[in-house]
Amino acid sequence: MNIFREYANLVGKGVKNLPQILDGARTKVMQKFNMLEEDEQKEIVRRMDICLQCPFNSENASNGTAYKNLFGRQYQHHRPDLHCSLCGCNLELKTSSLDSACGGRSHNENYPQAPVEVRWTEYERNSSGS
Repeated sequence: MNIFREYANLVGKGVKNLPQILDGARTKVMQKFNMLEEDEQKEIVRRMDICLQCPFNSENASNGTAYKNLFGRQYQHHRPDLHCSLCGCNLELKTSSLDSACGGRSHNENYPQAPVEVRWTEYERNSSGS
């Protein structure tokens, strides 16, 4: 599979999840300009730390055994971005979308016979925050 086909396969998911993608992009911009509440900033960092250690991020899934054990084949991709091998989301946007959950949730919905750990869920914002 080439990089264009990989991105083309994501279009359907992208359209379906457009609100979360836009939320992630908005939050990344706000983060860049220090416009986020401190708890939201910490949550984004916490999520990314979890994803960097996850065996299903694209780098780890390509080199490790967890993906192969789950799907019976090694994860292969051409995308240059760090992304979730389970849901396909770019991890910068996914972890910044405070209304999103770990890609393990969508995997479990699609493959209930082979569940994985959901490592983080939607963030409950402080009532004093945004």
